Amino acid sequence: MRQGLLATMALAALAGCAQAPAGPGSTLGTAPPGFQCPPAGTSIVTSDGRNISYTGTAAGDPFTCTGGTTTSGSQSWLANFYPVPTEDESTLRRNLAALWPLEPGKSISFTRQIGAPNGALPVAGTERQVLVIENSENMPRIGGYSGVWTLYYDLQARAFVGGDLQVLRGFNEARNWRATSITVPGAN
Repeated sequence: MRQGLLATMALAALAGCAQAPAGPGSTLGTAPPGFQCPPAGTSIVTSDGRNISYTGTAAGDPFTCTGGTTTSGSQSWLANFYPVPTEDESTLRRNLAALWPLEPGKSISFTRQIGAPNGALPVAGTERQVLVIENSENMPRIGGYSGVWTLYYDLQARAFVGGDLQVLRGFNEARNWRATSITVPGAN
């Protein structure tokens, strides 16, 4: 999943552009209601060659998940989505916290400057309940790229299990992907 210079994220559909109010998860050391990282030992293998292995929650920050990938090594992800640390993390944290608790029909929208000035999805041979999240990217300073990621968040695994990119303008080498294997410790 790639980030743009200007990112907009919405659950299912875009809504108003107001900043989310401060609440649980908006400050370091807190998580919004209903948010949990995938259990340690959860593994997601994707069709684009990544193997994401989760190790749990970041020390002192229950809104940040830890793990590693075959391509990037050890990582931490705010809301199990954005790699951290990152520029303007406080704005990102406050707005992502407003997504929880996740539920069909709920929507948020926010814009974040970075860098310089209820459905089902077949995954790994099984239908999984997912929420659909759209992440719009605009990079006017990098060749005028613009695109929209449609991401699939698995409620049981508490992880993203697929992504489809629609390039609207410019070029992006990222490929669409799906989890090809999902292992959650203790799940039936």
